[in-house]
Amino acid sequence: IVLAHLFDASTTYVAVEYFNYYEQHVLPNALNQLFDTYLTLFPMKIIVIVAVLYIIDQYFDDLTIKNLLKLTVFVLGLAPGLRNILTMALATI
Repeated sequence: IVLAHLFDASTTYVAVEYFNYYEQHVLPNALNQLFDTYLTLFPMKIIVIVAVLYIIDQYFDDLTIKNLLKLTVFVLGLAPGLRNILTMALATI
């Protein structure tokens, strides 16, 4: 799950830094302006996702609900990463 979100952070970083794309979300833009780099996406993603996974494990008892929530978190990381990489790949053709 964490790797899916790091994949998203990696593709976002490459798209913004090397392909002149822009980030649409407020928090990454604020961190970029504060630290002058999008590398801050990596620790931000790790901290948030580990916290979300901890909350899911601690506050939900039903295994089916836990797995469904974790699948949702996984898809929320993998889908934007795949979109980013496909957009960059198709734009360079």
